[in-house]
Amino acid sequence: MTRRTLIHAAIGLIIALAAAEIGVRIVEDDLPFLSDWPTIETEIKAAQLAELETPPALLIVGTSISEAGIDPQILIDSGIVPSAYNSAFPFFTPQAAEVWLNDFIRPWENLDILLIGVPSIPPDPNDDHLVTGLRESQDKHGLFGGLALWRLRGFAADLDEALRRRRRSAATHLWTPLGHQTVYYERPPTDVGPRSRQLRRMGMDSDNQAALARIVEKALDSGATPIIVVEPTRAVEERIESSASYVDSLEALAIDLGAEFWDMNALEWPDSMFADNNHFNREGTAQYTQAVLQLLSSD
Repeated sequence: MTRRTLIHAAIGLIIALAAAEIGVRIVEDDLPFLSDWPTIETEIKAAQLAELETPPALLIVGTSISEAGIDPQILIDSGIVPSAYNSAFPFFTPQAAEVWLNDFIRPWENLDILLIGVPSIPPDPNDDHLVTGLRESQDKHGLFGGLALWRLRGFAADLDEALRRRRRSAATHLWTPLGHQTVYYERPPTDVGPRSRQLRRMGMDSDNQAALARIVEKALDSGATPIIVVEPTRAVEERIESSASYVDSLEALAIDLGAEFWDMNALEWPDSMFADNNHFNREGTAQYTQAVLQLLSSD
């Protein structure tokens, strides 16, 4: 291919991109709304946190198990903390939580207690799309943030999340003003699925473990008490052997860093408290929140 051909091809590509950009801008107002946030949870919770009159003294991060299982209003009503917020969300990994805490909500100045809910199954290091999504949200005003084509690209990249948003277009009522997810209340205990016998991954990967360590260290440096919480799961007795080394490594990490450590699977959680294999129903939420309250009170 000659230099002239390459130049012509480059010019043609630039003209095509410019025409596409102009075309998208013409119809942009008629396109469906695309949030700057990677998930509906991060969008709603960022807005809620910004509207809080009192910054949370107790902040919860973790997976949807913590999001559905801990009601911060009960903790506040007990008098154990003056303010609290449930900032947990699905697709949690320590790496995603680190970006969320340090680059978006920045809770450190007023924080007294940080509950870090860690899933009973170690997060998959190859499936951390939330980190990518959050970092793209940071770049929304960067080099490509002003391009209509970059916005259009989001429709393809985030199709799964777009479909999730459509199914839950009136989703704001599913969260309390303090971030507690209540959607699982709608599922009766009879909907609990079969017990899973899937073996757990044996441990947390080094990148997520390092991120978890940095979160703990950041909390300690800010004067807050970090608590690593192994989230409860249904049918843990069938999986305890494959998860023992993972839980032991988390406890060792907590001890090494000077954090507290709670293994919530050491308590009993009857099937009747679950809406599905992992998430609590209304009864389970009340019991789990009371368990958290008792552990906080004993410290």
